[in-house]
Amino acid sequence: MAAASSSGIRHGSSWLQRKINLRPQHRGGHLITDEVVKQVPEISQFAVGLFHMQIMHTSASLALNENWDPDVRDDVENFMNKLVPENLPYQHSCEGPDDMPAHIKALLFGSSLSIPITDGKLNLGTWQGIWLCEHRNRAGQCAHPERGTPQGDALLLPFFFPFNFFRCNLYFNITNVLEIWCVVLGPTALAGTELLPSIFFKGTSR
Repeated sequence: MAAASSSGIRHGSSWLQRKINLRPQHRGGHLITDEVVKQVPEISQFAVGLFHMQIMHTSASLALNENWDPDVRDDVENFMNKLVPENLPYQHSCEGPDDMPAHIKALLFGSSLSIPITDGKLNLGTWQGIWLCEHRNRAGQCAHPERGTPQGDALLLPFFFPFNFFRCNLYFNITNVLEIWCVVLGPTALAGTELLPSIFFKGTSR
């Protein structure tokens, strides 16, 4: 248990881990700073700390960039589409033409961010914001190559995409959320706050 000092600041180490869900987005960059802060209000309890977040998907990514002019996000999207085009002869093609380019873009951007916390707020630059970069045409739809009988509410796809049917049976699984794991940690917390040692939700995602 952290000890209280005469200044009212609790000394010791506090941390919190949580999974947050964001609604699926269309292809492109989306500013999510306010939504992240809303879903992790405990950030305000840390005088000094570090906020780490990681997206649990392989065709979307996180970035830290311009928070004011949406044209910046559009320009970045247009540049990435030219840098990683869909019309190359990718070997991985059974999930649609936008899938393999999405994996490459996710590698280029990265899946995690670490942001300092100062006086209960994310210590971002004046023009910095957290981006969710969706690299597929529409988030929340994932076609999984697998063998066997479709389970649950999976739907067998007709030949919408060019792929070798003898190589894999293609099923269409719909997810309704984008999952991001967040960790908040720091040596001190603001006066008058009580944090649980951890908040942990176990989840799985493609």
